[in-house]
Amino acid sequence: MDQYPSTAGLSPVHEEIAGVRTRRKIYRLAIVFAIAFFIRLLLMVVATTYRFDSEWDFGFEYARIAKWILLGEGFSSPYYVTPRPSAMMAPAYVYFMALIFSMFGLYSVPSAIVIYIIQSLFGALTCLVFYHLGTKMFDEKVGLLAAIALALYPPAIFFSVMRVEPVVFIVFLLAWVIYYFLKLSETDNYTLPVVCGLLVGITALVEPTVLSFFVLSYGWLWVYSRTPRRSTAKRLGIMGLVTVLSLLPWTIRNYAVFGTFVPIKSAFGLNLLEGNNPYGDGVMQYTKGFFSVEEREKIHRRPETPEELKRKEMLSEAEREQKRRLNEVEADKLMFRKAMEFITAEPEKFLLFTMRRIFAFWSPVNLYRTTSYDGLRALVYGVPLILGLAGIFMARSRWREISLLVLLFLSYPLSYYVTHISMYRYRYPVEPFLVLLACYVVVEAAKKIKGKALASKDQRQGLGLPSTSYPTGS
Repeated sequence: MDQYPSTAGLSPVHEEIAGVRTRRKIYRLAIVFAIAFFIRLLLMVVATTYRFDSEWDFGFEYARIAKWILLGEGFSSPYYVTPRPSAMMAPAYVYFMALIFSMFGLYSVPSAIVIYIIQSLFGALTCLVFYHLGTKMFDEKVGLLAAIALALYPPAIFFSVMRVEPVVFIVFLLAWVIYYFLKLSETDNYTLPVVCGLLVGITALVEPTVLSFFVLSYGWLWVYSRTPRRSTAKRLGIMGLVTVLSLLPWTIRNYAVFGTFVPIKSAFGLNLLEGNNPYGDGVMQYTKGFFSVEEREKIHRRPETPEELKRKEMLSEAEREQKRRLNEVEADKLMFRKAMEFITAEPEKFLLFTMRRIFAFWSPVNLYRTTSYDGLRALVYGVPLILGLAGIFMARSRWREISLLVLLFLSYPLSYYVTHISMYRYRYPVEPFLVLLACYVVVEAAKKIKGKALASKDQRQGLGLPSTSYPTGS
């Protein structure tokens, strides 16, 4: 990253000044990194977050599939007691967990500690990436404040050491990709497209939801690139080719296993049906046909009414029997058809459900999944949300840069809008970018306050008045 000034061609005095500034920056960033890393590890130790009540809480589906891999059964479904080939989850984090399990033990405390240490390391490194991203988009003050804010941001700490899932890596990779897109728009360098294309591919193998943003980002680069069109087209081609080659091995594996084209994941039909059916509310995915009566009543925190109990299940007995015979991809197509039957039969309800999902995604409090700490969550996330939206308006003169973030906010949630949204982790990957915009607002507000104070001081001195408004005597 190129935030440190070059000393080529400077006089010895200026070279020494530049060296001092560079050392000061490195020192500050080292402190931010150390604080971020220490806070995360301290929480892990104090709260003993490496101990879990059940195997399911230890990594959820990711760990279940990693277990099958470790047992020599390959990438298999997390929902069956016998191995069945799966593409339910993206592969990158699953294989990461399988590697940790193979070295430190299946579902063991040492494995949990190592995973949390690595997630904390990437959480702290993300602060440094946001320093460079903020400096490039705005200025160094914004970058440094963003790094500090992310080091202390409670959700960033929470997902580093209280959840075994890939959201910390998603934020790290997303920030890095956005930074490289900004660099790509300014230079004819042909190494950057290779690096950026590889990062895009890796990010998609961690979480395919980002692909909608990356497609729009390619268009952004075509529109806002400061290099000749021919050069831009070549670099876009290189980047796209590297991305495709990054995804190709997993796509080939899926085709070999299922006999059909599955780029990364196979769960879209399942998710679409979970959020769009006659028995749900469009937000919670826990609906009739997926869980038992007891499980549904526990989740909804109320007994089901006699009318609800009489309702037919989403899948008939014949469809359930058919689903048992199908492979995972074929079963997902069956559920996709069932979801589309509901959507086409009741478009008004689908629109209502979609509006609820949009609200649930962005709202400081998820009204459809309440918890005892919703007030704290609303405060912690509400401030960056409000200031971040204000930042988009205030930074409109820098539209070229911030439009990438706007594209992220518009595109990343699209799949959740049409399927289901009830979990906080779905939104978290975009929150740090709201924090970045919020830091810009804070810095700009501080500049204006300081500017007004200096202007007032100069005005008073010009009139021969004391520089402060305090009385000179008692």
